[in-house]
Amino acid sequence: MVVINEQACIGCAACVNDCLPKNLSVKNGKAQIVSETCMNCGHCVAICPLNAVSLSDHDMGDVMELGEQTISPEHFLTFVKSRRSIRRFQDRSVDPALISHMLEAARFTPSGGNRQDLSYVVVQKEMELFRSLVINHLAEMAAPMLAAEDTTPVMRNYAERWMAIAERYRENPQDNDLVFFRAPAIVLVVGHNAISVGAGMASSNIELMAHASGLGALYSGFITYGAAAPAVKELLDIPARQNVLMAILVGHPDVNYKRSVPRKPVKVLWR
Repeated sequence: MVVINEQACIGCAACVNDCLPKNLSVKNGKAQIVSETCMNCGHCVAICPLNAVSLSDHDMGDVMELGEQTISPEHFLTFVKSRRSIRRFQDRSVDPALISHMLEAARFTPSGGNRQDLSYVVVQKEMELFRSLVINHLAEMAAPMLAAEDTTPVMRNYAERWMAIAERYRENPQDNDLVFFRAPAIVLVVGHNAISVGAGMASSNIELMAHASGLGALYSGFITYGAAAPAVKELLDIPARQNVLMAILVGHPDVNYKRSVPRKPVKVLWR
């Protein structure tokens, strides 16, 4: 809950004016709590000019003083344009400290109602078994899809690819890994929903932090499908009621791109 240091509070109402659920007001020249509708979003902590607000059930050691935080639009846009989906990784491990930075970026991603309802699984030590379970599950899903007459063309195409990938992988796991691309690590975003905008936003922060750390990353929809296997959830201690929402392969890129790529013109309607 919100805690007001009355000795430090000057009653400026900055926290009151920025509180979405109207949980605060100024009385007798001091900010006070008026309801129990707090989302623990922390806006009151961030905006108070004299650091008079805290959240009792959070680690206030997380809080850092901020100066002017700016990055030029041109620099940021160049950075975004410079990232590539990486499918060629060096044969070396990823420092856990770098992955921790990626997860820290994910932790501070906005979430609806400040639910912070996502968790993460980092696979490194169990990568070989995880890889095998995912690719086998893709083949298991593909078989009935190929046998059914009402399978959509898109899903039939996926099924044919999954079956071919699994067959090639079983022939030579080292050279025919067309799903994991021999990446040394993967970050899985886990949540209760089948689809989550928040998971996509967190994954974007993970991927951009990976790029900023000199790593390469790849979003993998195929792994997200394959990670639904009960054997995968058992291996990674993911509760049955939760789902892998996003899968991001991570490693040191074994490729150096020299320039950005062209894109189709943006589709936008100005009104």
